[in-house]
Amino acid sequence: MAASRLPSMRCNRPVHPHSFLGIDQEGITSIIRTTGNPAGHVVLRGGRDDPITMRRAFGRLEIRLAQAGLPEVLMVDCSHANSGKQHAVQEEVWRSVIQQRTAGTRSLIGIMLESYLVEGNQPFPKHAGEARYGVSVTDPCLGWEATERMLRWGHEELGRCVIFTQNA
Repeated sequence: MAASRLPSMRCNRPVHPHSFLGIDQEGITSIIRTTGNPAGHVVLRGGRDDPITMRRAFGRLEIRLAQAGLPEVLMVDCSHANSGKQHAVQEEVWRSVIQQRTAGTRSLIGIMLESYLVEGNQPFPKHAGEARYGVSVTDPCLGWEATERMLRWGHEELGRCVIFTQNA
């Protein structure tokens, strides 16, 4: 997402108490009231204009969040538009985000992956017996081997530096 289009009006709603039309616990259409969540964060799923893995995009987003009076807290979704919807590209995004975090981008508080036991995906089977065990029936996913490799690499990289979050 280009920082110039940060949906700040939508971002600040979860921070403060608000009401919206929804479904209650009994399944009835209702007005839902919340007390707000000051620990919220923005999840960056990417976009056409500016790959969010670029350092300058994070800086612009931090500025926009601060201007909107919101916490400068970002989480990156390595899948979807950030990987061009190519599940294997998630590792490149993962490495870039971790390198930016270790280089001092303190607003980065988390990373999300599309991961499952076996790489790829499958159509939802007509009969349960046709399903391949461990293969996603939704989005294409990284397999366990790639996920483990990425987690171990990230742990090693992040372990080399002392990182203080804004909330610590």
